[in-house]
Amino acid sequence: MIKKLLSLSLVFIATSCFNNKIKEIKDLNFDELKIDKNISQVNSNFLEGINPQDFEEFLIKKNFKKKKKESSGSIKEYDFTELEDKYRIVIDANEKVKKIEFFSYSEINSLEKATLFFNIASKISFPQIDTVRIKKWTENNMSSISKKSSRATILSNIHYIIEQINIGEFKLTIKKYSS
Repeated sequence: MIKKLLSLSLVFIATSCFNNKIKEIKDLNFDELKIDKNISQVNSNFLEGINPQDFEEFLIKKNFKKKKKESSGSIKEYDFTELEDKYRIVIDANEKVKKIEFFSYSEINSLEKATLFFNIASKISFPQIDTVRIKKWTENNMSSISKKSSRATILSNIHYIIEQINIGEFKLTIKKYSS
């Protein structure tokens, strides 16, 4: 009886430890990401409000795998793989975030998969950014992206760029707008 109780407790603890990990990219949600809402985007060369360490912890907790790099530098990559699809997030940051790039690769329904991933990414609630407006902009512009035509917008001094890199691969870049 004690063995059964102990083994059931162990199974319960093991499953609850992995409860926050996502299995599909559609389950990713940036609402749980720690963001400092009391900071301004004005007069800064960085994406304010997001701590790079918090962002890394969030991604790893959500089942993204950190890519090991030979050069430490300021660029860190995180991968998430489904059966036929690959997603990657690249963060350029030391103490503050300079740029975040979201990559989506799929051989089947690549535009649909990229649209889903970029809609999720566009909901990151940077301080002073209207995320509903960016999400609508992303949805409206994804269908017109091609290798020859990318789309970009600037909102509160943050630059959002969507482009198609190769057949089946798309990229969303979020960075501070600088002249």
